[in-house]
Amino acid sequence: TAEGARRLASLGPAEHLELAGVFAACRAAGVPVAAALAVANRVGPDANAEWRANHARVSRALVEALRPAL
Repeated sequence: TAEGARRLASLGPAEHLELAGVFAACRAAGVPVAAALAVANRVGPDANAEWRANHARVSRALVEALRPAL
């Protein structure tokens, strides 16, 4: 809901629920972990539609930004 999105945004500028679980599991197992993320949508009722519209473009941009470091 829009209210839920507003409340979540008050906690931090971004979230990634699946990655939070991966990081928690790695920490518990003592496994080093890192991530590079690109923002494809805002949290809220239209999040899925925004993600579908933007994920391919922002994923390509992230790969290009990381290419020099690889």
